[in-house]
Amino acid sequence: MKSRVLLICAAKNTGKTTYLQHALKTDPWRSLKVAGMLSLSNTAKSEYTLYDLVTGEQRLALSAERAIGEQVFGRYWIDTEAYRWANEQMLAALPSAALLLFDEIGKLELAGSGFLPAFAAALARKEGQIVASVRTEALRAVQAHFGLAEATVRRVVYE
Repeated sequence: MKSRVLLICAAKNTGKTTYLQHALKTDPWRSLKVAGMLSLSNTAKSEYTLYDLVTGEQRLALSAERAIGEQVFGRYWIDTEAYRWANEQMLAALPSAALLLFDEIGKLELAGSGFLPAFAAALARKEGQIVASVRTEALRAVQAHFGLAEATVRRVVYE
């Protein structure tokens, strides 16, 4: 049986998001009703914006250069309202989406924040495909934490 969870795995800065952007434009993904978030960075990788695949709306979520919220995680300030919005958007789309995309699942979700509410809800459903990008160094922890030992893992390098 094919796993309904696909983990797109690569090292930091090796093209996970670029791979996802390309895949969304090709079959079979382009023919599916897709919802979810892409995490788009600036060139310096100092800011990350969440991009809603359904509405096209964007929200700045992480910044290493300016205080955009009260929470700090690693070198980034986190706008928790942006993640609240992203989770609400994905939860609203969940019942009708054939594919729900998370870019990315990792340290934030393992610490109890980020896309955790929507990701947990998507995993609890029995329908629909889930695609999540995961950094290579976080793969085992994500699989263990979310019970994804049977997930399909596709290792990519897409620069």
